[in-house]
Amino acid sequence: MGQYPDGLRSPFIVNDPNDPYKGDYDEEYILTVSDWYHDNSITLMQNMLVTSNTRFLPPFPDSILVNEGQGARVNFVKGKTYRIRIISFAAFASAMVHFDSHTMSVISNDAAYIQKQEAYQVRVAPAQRYDVLISAIERDSGNFPFLVTLDINCDWTDSAAQLRWGLNYTGYLVMDALQPLTNVDVVDKWQLVDDAHFKPYNRAPAYPSYDKLIQLDFEFCFD
Repeated sequence: MGQYPDGLRSPFIVNDPNDPYKGDYDEEYILTVSDWYHDNSITLMQNMLVTSNTRFLPPFPDSILVNEGQGARVNFVKGKTYRIRIISFAAFASAMVHFDSHTMSVISNDAAYIQKQEAYQVRVAPAQRYDVLISAIERDSGNFPFLVTLDINCDWTDSAAQLRWGLNYTGYLVMDALQPLTNVDVVDKWQLVDDAHFKPYNRAPAYPSYDKLIQLDFEFCFD
């Protein structure tokens, strides 16, 4: 009945003693992202399911939440590697994530280990999870912003629509807490990693070809 979009939710982390990557990082952080509405779910659904909504438009979020409004500052120390568990609590919008000038090594997708895959940007759909590794290397100095922005389009390549919406959050990889956190991370064009190319950690092969094809065709019309 809409409890989780209304806030009845929390991260639940299961630590795997056989995690193949447990020796690859020094610290870990949780980064939850969500859309947020200024009304409760039942009211929003009632307002959507009316005959006057001829285009069946869903309720669009009013704001973005990161770590349930607490924001995100990751202590960033040279020589250390950090595991960041990205979890989407969203009801509708996807979240795009980019760490300024730092490459993510994706190690897990929806709790399934994968072969390390480098990525500069990830798109986290509602209920989706990513585990990524980020390292602070010798050239790093100062504080680095990172960007989380909500995407309400199925076609995330429509940058004009993204800019019109503009629900963004800036977090920081903090190397010096005495320095101001004023820089912002700007993404001119989203070029997201394609999770269809991820390879399972155990190198299991893809399913062989099928024996019979069942094709389902759908049409969407306005009432």
